[in-house]
Amino acid sequence: MQTRSAVEIARSALAKASPGASDAALDEAARLLVRWGLEGHGASLDLPRALLMVTDLEGVMGAAVEVAPEHAGLRREVGGLRRPWRRPSSTPPGGRSSAPPGGFTSATPDEGDGTDAPGE
Repeated sequence: MQTRSAVEIARSALAKASPGASDAALDEAARLLVRWGLEGHGASLDLPRALLMVTDLEGVMGAAVEVAPEHAGLRREVGGLRRPWRRPSSTPPGGRSSAPPGGFTSATPDEGDGTDAPGE
């Protein structure tokens, strides 16, 4: 599958799960989601980290993503988990990141531990 097609599919799914997101925010979140997939992060994604990834996507889109009601309580507990993927840095709610392309925080040891802990 071509990357463009994957981004279009991801964008469509995100639009259904988060109808309040702007077009630009959906585009950015879809590209990010496909990037994480191409990097292989979905292969070992457990439920808590999937919810953490959803939280990161919500930050990019500036809109909530609908999740199954039974997982709503777990979402509050995932903030301190380590991210194996790179998370967007300084993204304003509902807008594109002000960082240059590739401006992501990383889970590599020299760039922080990938958690939401202060000083990351």
